Amino acid sequence: MKIRLLATDYRSCFIYFLSIALVYGAVSLCHAQNYYPDEFGNTWILRSTDGIEERVVTIEGPETIGTESLKVISDGTYPVSDPASNNPNKFFIKATQDEVQIFRATATVQRLDTTIDYSPPETFLPIPLELDSEWTVIGEAKALVFGIEIKIEVTTTAKVVAIESVAVPAGTFHDCLKIEQHLSAPPPFSFSQQSAMWLAPDFGLVKSLSSNDVTFELIDYDVTIGGIVVAVEPKGKLATTWGTLKTR
Repeated sequence: MKIRLLATDYRSCFIYFLSIALVYGAVSLCHAQNYYPDEFGNTWILRSTDGIEERVVTIEGPETIGTESLKVISDGTYPVSDPASNNPNKFFIKATQDEVQIFRATATVQRLDTTIDYSPPETFLPIPLELDSEWTVIGEAKALVFGIEIKIEVTTTAKVVAIESVAVPAGTFHDCLKIEQHLSAPPPFSFSQQSAMWLAPDFGLVKSLSSNDVTFELIDYDVTIGGIVVAVEPKGKLATTWGTLKTR
């Protein structure tokens, strides 16, 4: 049996969570273009190409923070051999006509509870999202480690670098946005990480590349999408048409 350790100590665990929290928020739900449909119950299941890990992303909620009713992105990665170990990260978000806001992110990584509160909420997504879109997000996270509060300021830059067709076990998806992210922090927690994800129009997450070069591909989904969108490829051929989709 193969086992991959995602982190080896509390410091790397903390950084791992931040890489998910700040990068994921930066490319979350696109209200106008619907690159990440946010209907309650929508679920995407991805598996690493080496077969070791599975990643499940689900839209849950609503949850209330202050006076705001928010949707929750549950995003968990766990060994295929031990699905009961899944302890997903949570991202509390709200989509408006002009932006996507994140209010809070939480996670428990190797018993380390970490929370990022955004007050006021941060804008994580430029709208419209298109080729060459580029943005920067700065956030501060806090966690207690052996009774000592640790703070890390992290800067994330993200850019849409390509529009591609993506073939994964769940099918072929056309006109996907490939978004590359760079995560960094200053001393004394100096680090730099690269990752990427592919979002299909009117479908959502179909592929991702983690900061430790593990590729995850969509294997199953349960997604409801309102309306019908037809994408046209550069050569003039019609791409896949996504209407109201529901597996199982």
